[in-house]
Amino acid sequence: ERRAAEACGAEARRRERAARYRAAGLPLRFWERDFEGYRTRTPEQRKALATVRRYAEQFATLAERGTCLLLCGGPGTGKTHLAVALAKSLLEEGYDVRYGGVRPLLREIRETWGMPGARESEVLGRLIAHDLLILDKVGMQFGSDAELLLLFDVLNGRYEALRPTVLASNLSVEALPGCLGARLMDRLRENGGVVVPFTWASERGVRRAA
Repeated sequence: ERRAAEACGAEARRRERAARYRAAGLPLRFWERDFEGYRTRTPEQRKALATVRRYAEQFATLAERGTCLLLCGGPGTGKTHLAVALAKSLLEEGYDVRYGGVRPLLREIRETWGMPGARESEVLGRLIAHDLLILDKVGMQFGSDAELLLLFDVLNGRYEALRPTVLASNLSVEALPGCLGARLMDRLRENGGVVVPFTWASERGVRRAA
């Protein structure tokens, strides 16, 4: 009976954790990724892991200042792995975290334009209100003026509300301002905003990475 009760409790915890991951938008493929599973082979990789881990550990203080985190580098270098590990760590502590690709989140806003009774401001308000918003695939949006304006509204709204944002992009640190614009980059770097360059080659096929 004791073993059955323990198994039942473990299953309930698993279901509750899965529900939180789905609500936060974490991609299923990365649910098992964590800081411990991020294997490093170079000093640069160890530094990236330490930086994101420290961001998680100091989040309570960083969130008061709205300090942002930018993960920049080519595909397959582990950005999504660390971003999901960060999200999972904060979800376990009870923070309200939302994770998503830029294009799906912008699509979520645009869909209100043709829906009777739906308001763009309500979706923007929800995205601004999260304790942490993690935007993946930054730079892969279509880049139209309307989309860039929506992205500005989200990021600037969080900036004004002192809400930290994490951006993961396949663009280099030098190329990111050309995508986001100087004003947004200036806001993201304010109050100690951290940029983590992922300068090594793709690790896919070598280890699990994103």
